[in-house]
Amino acid sequence: MAACILGAAGIAASTVATAPAAHAAANGGCWTYYASPDPRNPRAQMSVTPCIKKASAGVVAPSAKFTKNTHWKTPKGCQIIITAVRAGDRKIMSRKAHACPTAATNNKVFTAPTFRATSGQYTTFVLVTKQDELTQNARSQFLKM
Repeated sequence: MAACILGAAGIAASTVATAPAAHAAANGGCWTYYASPDPRNPRAQMSVTPCIKKASAGVVAPSAKFTKNTHWKTPKGCQIIITAVRAGDRKIMSRKAHACPTAATNNKVFTAPTFRATSGQYTTFVLVTKQDELTQNARSQFLKM
């Protein structure tokens, strides 16, 4: 499943839009979820989350934003970071990291924080990376997005 996980070098390359079915076939059944673009660079589709599947409804279709309290499954050995950016002044309101499991179960279900994303107040970004690849470089790249 390594091909499905973003590292510092994979963030930009993975922003290229890929049809979900083709992406799944090329990455061992993993699907890509396209989050909303960075409000500081609205022409760019910057936030791409690989291998995220809804716990209850299978594959996540491309969408403009997250809904409140959505449950997700994440790949083994990963860490998922969710960031909320306030739409008005683009201030980062919240950033939370959720460690993925290392057990053979391969998936962990967690609940995304309530960012009021459905009201249009905030834009949410997601980065998935191997736990040992979340270097300062990866952090700085993500913050520039």
